[in-house]
Amino acid sequence: MKARNIIYTVSIISLIGIFLLPLSGSIFQVDDTGLFAPKLIKNSKTPLNKNAGRILKLKEELRIDDVGDEFYFRNPQDIKVSPNGSIFILDENQLLHFNSSGKFIRNYFKSGQGPGETMNVREYLVDKDKLIIQGTGSKIMIYDFAGRFVSEHSHHEIPAFSSLRLGFNNKYYFSSRNYPIMDKPSYLSLSKNKMISFSPEDDKISSLMDFPTNIYTVLKKGKGRGIINVEELIAVPFKQKFLFLSHTGNYLIKLYDAEKNKVSRMFTRKFPKIRITEEYEREKTSGLLMDGKPVKVREMKFQDGVRWLFINNGNIWVMTSIKDKRNGTLFDVFTPEGEYIDNFYLKIPENQRRRIYGKWHFEIKDGSLYTIERTPESTYCIIRYRIEDEDKE
Repeated sequence: MKARNIIYTVSIISLIGIFLLPLSGSIFQVDDTGLFAPKLIKNSKTPLNKNAGRILKLKEELRIDDVGDEFYFRNPQDIKVSPNGSIFILDENQLLHFNSSGKFIRNYFKSGQGPGETMNVREYLVDKDKLIIQGTGSKIMIYDFAGRFVSEHSHHEIPAFSSLRLGFNNKYYFSSRNYPIMDKPSYLSLSKNKMISFSPEDDKISSLMDFPTNIYTVLKKGKGRGIINVEELIAVPFKQKFLFLSHTGNYLIKLYDAEKNKVSRMFTRKFPKIRITEEYEREKTSGLLMDGKPVKVREMKFQDGVRWLFINNGNIWVMTSIKDKRNGTLFDVFTPEGEYIDNFYLKIPENQRRRIYGKWHFEIKDGSLYTIERTPESTYCIIRYRIEDEDKE
């Protein structure tokens, strides 16, 4: 009897230890649902670099102009850069490829409904040696960098308005938004932003995690509805199977492991609340009018702490909502482990194309800034700047 009591006592103590462990030094903790979640890494407001807060400068290295020969710039957007420095631009009926010297290589877009063809390009990913293109409906097309069509896949259960986020090991990951049923003139609600995966090998669709955001829906009299993204899902690929993402108005970054379908890391730093400005409000509402007047979202009082994310030289660059008229925008730098190591000001060129379709249309990669800019002739050009940092010299 005594032995049995001893066993019970040890078992109870062991169970208590298991539940206490996540609260004391483990990288995991119990979340509101009672499930284990990654512990939040809290950084101070001051980064490790003693020279933080400096001003970085830009030096133009490369310019690609619209010469009206093999390609044209009408509505250029969504600029991406491959590991070998090739530059890709999405435009009307074009997915343009330039090499690292700015030479035009090819247009991947092929209009139609046959193999390798699409009526439009919704999203695309640049892998090490291939392009993964999300076309009309649920079509996924693969091209190599030599312009050869490799394969395509589709599934009727991939939502039409989903966004391709990752592609690896012959599996594709999307985020899919849901919109509420309209029963009020205007109101705030949550959009799930559900992650889904598609495996062509077994023709299987899997429902994964949600990353909810607040949206403001406006019912326009006889003219449908308008959507204002009060919060946005920002997601950038990292080492093929991960996404660094932000989806709340707070300064919070998560590392999502798509293969394991879990958030494996979360980190933040002390960050001030920044009141919205007229410029910020115009950008968020995209000029949406109600009865001839700009729509006002009463619940939107502060700017998002995280405006955009970039992966640069292995670290995470966070474009923040802190701006200085003279010095530019404050960028924070974190290691992939979530350690706050640096910050600085960087002035984005004034002619840079403004944010449209929920994206900033510039890229930061391998120490360079790639922009889409307006010329004095009201045409577009692509410019690559070297980001000069005296602290690194």
